[in-house]
Amino acid sequence: ADADADADADTDMSSAPGCDLTGGYCQAYVGAAWAGQEEANCAATSDLVQSEGGPAMTYLADGCPAGATSQCTGLLATYEDGSVAPNSDFIIYFYTGISVADAQSTCDSQGGTYSSM
Repeated sequence: ADADADADADTDMSSAPGCDLTGGYCQAYVGAAWAGQEEANCAATSDLVQSEGGPAMTYLADGCPAGATSQCTGLLATYEDGSVAPNSDFIIYFYTGISVADAQSTCDSQGGTYSSM
């Protein structure tokens, strides 16, 4: 745990690389399995979001931006067959551009634990 968490409240939410949908949410790649795959996964996620009519997402090597209002933890990536990918932990940080109800719904649908920040 970060003993000086209060001291760096104005810095990024996580030092893990992130994939950001500006103002809405940012996915932080915290599990060891993501190492070296973060940017490619973000590009693929962005393509999927855009194919569904959403905006492009941005890869952030230095982590998700400060200012999240809530988070979804306990998430693991899954393979196409539905099996869980080991060490694929990720956190979704939510910002003011998404409603609390939508943030909770997104978190619930992915099997995570929602909490305000």
